[in-house]
Amino acid sequence: MRKYFDSVASALDGKPVMGALIFVYKTDGSLASLFSDDGTTAISQPLRTDSLGYFEFYVADGLYDLTISYGGKIRTRLSGVQIYDESHLQGGGAALPDGTRIAELPVAAMNKALGAAGNLAQFIKNYSNNSME
Repeated sequence: MRKYFDSVASALDGKPVMGALIFVYKTDGSLASLFSDDGTTAISQPLRTDSLGYFEFYVADGLYDLTISYGGKIRTRLSGVQIYDESHLQGGGAALPDGTRIAELPVAAMNKALGAAGNLAQFIKNYSNNSME
């Protein structure tokens, strides 16, 4: 189980978007089960951003697709977002859910992972305890 958080800002002026809708899907297209804490209190979808554009949820380790919409339109789709609790990783280096070691990923795959994370802060949080040598 892992906490995921991010914020939504307008592409026009960079200001936070209050009330944006966030849907979180499993890779099979079904809605993911989300929680407000570490797995005990379920929350419903869609999530809504607060006045600062912020949203957060807990979800089981895995790959997810997120859609973010506001103003009646889907504004962003994040596909293949890897959310996992790195405390479950073993062996002194990180591995993705499919067993691929982070350090073995080519640069193109790392760029894709960075894009899927949604922003640099989330990428760093996702991979902060990982060896990138």
